[in-house]
Amino acid sequence: MLTRPDGSTYSFPDVTVSCTPPRVDGGDPLGSGPGRIWLWSPIHLVGTGDDARVTEPFVYLEAIVDEIAGDRTFTWPNDWSMDTEHVPLTLFVADSEGRPRSNETSTNEAAARGTVHVLEAACDPEPVLRLEVDATLGSEVGQGTLHVGGAAG
Repeated sequence: MLTRPDGSTYSFPDVTVSCTPPRVDGGDPLGSGPGRIWLWSPIHLVGTGDDARVTEPFVYLEAIVDEIAGDRTFTWPNDWSMDTEHVPLTLFVADSEGRPRSNETSTNEAAARGTVHVLEAACDPEPVLRLEVDATLGSEVGQGTLHVGGAAG
């Protein structure tokens, strides 16, 4: 569940877990790389490119299966100094509220705090991702942080 600074909330009841990256409106995949798993809720945008706007909040997680498999907990802030392609797990939430544009937040920002506990992650024989989240995500667009909490899978 997403919690905004004003206390309002938004749930993500419809999420997909796949070892194939999501595509928005048939476009390019949102991620790439071998051995990855993705979790996302429906992504609804209006406009294209830099003018695209989120019409409802969505959650997106991309992770490297071998790095997160097993009973593992990831904590922010951390001292990861690798480029985003090698980060074991990235959690991203876009919110349709925010000014002057929609807020985009992630665990890759300096203001990120909290934990993601991965209970299970696998692509074979079928995609499975079970996790518990209690994290505050930092804004990528100079807006406030957003809190994300709950369980998936």
